[in-house]
Amino acid sequence: GEIWQDKYILVLKLTKDYNEAVKIATEANKKADLEFQNENRGYSKEKGIYYTKDIGDGLSKGEYIARRDAGEYVSLENSSSYTVFESGYIVVMVGIYDDRGSAEEGLKRVKQFYPEAYVEETVMWNGVNAQ
Repeated sequence: GEIWQDKYILVLKLTKDYNEAVKIATEANKKADLEFQNENRGYSKEKGIYYTKDIGDGLSKGEYIARRDAGEYVSLENSSSYTVFESGYIVVMVGIYDDRGSAEEGLKRVKQFYPEAYVEETVMWNGVNAQ
């Protein structure tokens, strides 16, 4: 069957301004020592964030693939890809965690630099379990 899992998203900022999102993500890279890679990504009002080049799958150019994996690094995501956010925003995301404890630890680390950071609980589709 399908696998839905509880996840915790650590958010630095929800914004409609792409330049602001990039600025915050770039700063977080320096201040909080979090990896931020924005290569191969572009932005347009219509599409939001999308891949400017194929990422090796022959399909991704011009498309957007939402971040799903647990891990701590900064990324810019389209809010519409997550059930918990209103669409039309860019999410400056620091991490996706499998449990609240890890998310809270991540939050503690970034709070000193980003007092408005917060954790959002959500449910993510994690693929189909092939039996």
